[in-house]
Amino acid sequence: MMRQATSVILNTRSIFGHVVMVMVGRGACWLPSQSAVHPVTRQISVQYASCEIRVNCVEVGIVDMPVLQHSAQATADPVGFFEGLERNHSVGRIATG
Repeated sequence: MMRQATSVILNTRSIFGHVVMVMVGRGACWLPSQSAVHPVTRQISVQYASCEIRVNCVEVGIVDMPVLQHSAQATADPVGFFEGLERNHSVGRIATG
């Protein structure tokens, strides 16, 4: 990458790196790994800026999938769970998968 005139590194992560939710099963590993993407992206961006390497992160929005339905059912208020997600989502809705 450093030999080229300019380069791009594009990281992706789920918006759930910012959202507190009840994860059933794999949440203990998944949430910290998603949360780490943002600070790592910032550090790499600063470190390689002088080499003309641009680094960005795209955050995928909330998608209604089976794991999300399972997480909602594990709460005391599944309807409130979805309402809270929609209320706190930047576009005000959850995508359908």
